[in-house]
Amino acid sequence: MRAFWSYNKEIARQLYNCKDDDYLKYISITNLVKCNNAMGDEGRNPDGSATDKTTHTMKNNCMNILQVFWREVSILKPKNIVIYSHYHYDNFLDNIPIIQITKEKTSKQYKRKNGKKEIYWWDREGVLRGSSVRILRTSHPERQKKDDFVKKIIDWIRE
Repeated sequence: MRAFWSYNKEIARQLYNCKDDDYLKYISITNLVKCNNAMGDEGRNPDGSATDKTTHTMKNNCMNILQVFWREVSILKPKNIVIYSHYHYDNFLDNIPIIQITKEKTSKQYKRKNGKKEIYWWDREGVLRGSSVRILRTSHPERQKKDDFVKKIIDWIRE
C-alpha cells in the first residue's frame, strides 16, 4: 500500500505543484479494495497472505448489486478515473452502470513497458451524467519503476 500512497502523492505534486502534505486537496481517492476480502494491514489476509481471496459473488455484490464504487464516482463526477488493479475486476468494469462508454482507446489486454516490466493499460472514454470522463485501468504501482509509472499517469491525465 505504500506505493499506492507515495505514487499518488507524487502524481498530484507534479500535476498541481502542491506541497507533499496538500496532495489530497487536489485528488479524490476511492478504492476497489472495499470490494476485497483482505482485512489486515497493507491489504493482507488474516492468515498473512496477500492473495485476493474475494469470491466472484462478493465482487458482484459490491460492484454490481450495491454499486458501492460507482455511487462514489457518481457523487464525485471526476474527469479522469485511474484504477490500479489487475484484470480480476475487468468483467465488472466492462459495463459500467453509470458511464456510457463511447470509445475504447486500448483493449483490456493492452500493455505498456514500464522500466523492465509491463503494465496493463486499458484506456476508455465515456459520458457520466452529461460530462466527458476518461477511465484508465492500469496495474497497481507496487514494485513498479516509480518515475516511469508516475510520468505515464501524469501524461495520460494531461492528454
